[in-house]
Amino acid sequence: MWTKARLYITVLLSAAFCLCWPCVGSCAEGAGPTYTITAAELETLEQHLNALETNNKTLSAILSESGEELTAALNALTQSQTELTKLKAELKACKAEAESARASLAIANRDLQIASESFKQSEAAHRRRENQLERQRLLWQIITVIIGGVAVAR
Repeated sequence: MWTKARLYITVLLSAAFCLCWPCVGSCAEGAGPTYTITAAELETLEQHLNALETNNKTLSAILSESGEELTAALNALTQSQTELTKLKAELKACKAEAESARASLAIANRDLQIASESFKQSEAAHRRRENQLERQRLLWQIITVIIGGVAVAR
């Protein structure tokens, strides 16, 4: 079925072309002036065409290289963005760890200050107790001398 439709279309187009053929030739004559070109001009045009083709190939190669460079740059950008995201996460973790360490240090400093105050109080209490014991020993020595003096005197 498809081939019959194709055949009909081909026949119709051929008939239409044949009918328009004489008109095409007559239209071309009345369309405008006919130009003639010399061999030198034709050679110049061919040289220009070759130069344009060469330029086109060169520009296509440059475009291809630029596309590859752009792809590489985009890949590098994606990797950099991924690395930046990781580094931001690490920085956030480090900040949290530093804050935790700062809090622990503050607690340790407070505990150290409390311990220092407690040690100073203990030292003061110890000195008072030593002084008290020294006074008691001195008092016992005085009492012993007095009792010894009374015993010798009797």
